[in-house]
Amino acid sequence: MKKALFLLSGIVLLLSSCSVSDDDSQGSLITSMKYVGEDFTTDFRNHVFAFEYMEGNKIVRIADEGGAKTEFSYTGDLITQIDIWRYLNDDPHFYRRVFFQYENANLISIKIDEEVDGSLDTEIAFVYTDFYNANYTRRDYYWTSEVVESQGTIKFDANDILKNTQKWYDESGENIISQRELSYAYDDKKHPFSSIRGFNDIKLYNAFFGSVFSLNFNSNDGNGFAPNLGTTHNVISVLIKEGENLQDEHTYVPFSYEYGNNGFLKRCTKIFPYVRDLNIECRY
Repeated sequence: MKKALFLLSGIVLLLSSCSVSDDDSQGSLITSMKYVGEDFTTDFRNHVFAFEYMEGNKIVRIADEGGAKTEFSYTGDLITQIDIWRYLNDDPHFYRRVFFQYENANLISIKIDEEVDGSLDTEIAFVYTDFYNANYTRRDYYWTSEVVESQGTIKFDANDILKNTQKWYDESGENIISQRELSYAYDDKKHPFSSIRGFNDIKLYNAFFGSVFSLNFNSNDGNGFAPNLGTTHNVISVLIKEGENLQDEHTYVPFSYEYGNNGFLKRCTKIFPYVRDLNIECRY
């Protein structure tokens, strides 16, 4: 089973560059996105993705006229499954299924099946130590039968992911081979998806599949998710520490923003080397 390292890198795309007139930014529920620029491919150039809802603010799907889409399933007010179709050779193909499991409304498990054949590609289990901290174990299953396991901690508040520390150990499980720490800083404005029911409840998902590392790959995967998926505010910088002792440190600034009168994101521009001019127009 092919392991895609750019997991949901299209999460990146929503915030890549949003643009809309002031008259279209008075609401709080995003209704459409138009991809104006391009990233490493031109598949999504000038594509318009429409947001469909039920029961007010429960999202049903994000879809374009060509068949690329992301569909959402709920149990009560919680998102429990996401199905993703993405473009391959100019045609949409069923690509990935994501499962979310909760306990007392807390996310305790993320499972990803990339080929939807019943075998998992990624599994993450969370154990909460208090209201704003969780330990986790992540397992990635590769087609070579190799299993890569890492452990870590996530710090968050009611709105956003604050820090994710991930550690890889040797075969003994006692000695750290490498580790990475991401610390997020946010603005005080509203994320475009923050009014969608259930998105804040999957904010821990962002700590793995909405990180800055997704920007290295094709941003079309995922059909318009954002790099701070499930959060309330917009990421303005990420402090990255890496290495055996976290000795390598740098700050990454992924986007610049403008905001509408409604307090939500109005325009944003991706700031990343080697990426073509990618813009998105957002409407509320």
